[in-house]
Amino acid sequence: MRTIALIGNYRQPMSFLEFGVLAPDERHEWEVLYHAYAEYYQLPMNAEILETVWS
Repeated sequence: MRTIALIGNYRQPMSFLEFGVLAPDERHEWEVLYHAYAEYYQLPMNAEILETVWS
């Protein structure tokens, strides 16, 4: 199931966000995004953490 959210305010135009459960074939794209998140916030990352968050 996916949920669409419309966000925005008087300073920025409306944007759409889509939320939902990821399908197994979306894992690679998710991993790329999650690695970037962990690097930006200087969080530890290893295969065990990645598998825990994915599950």
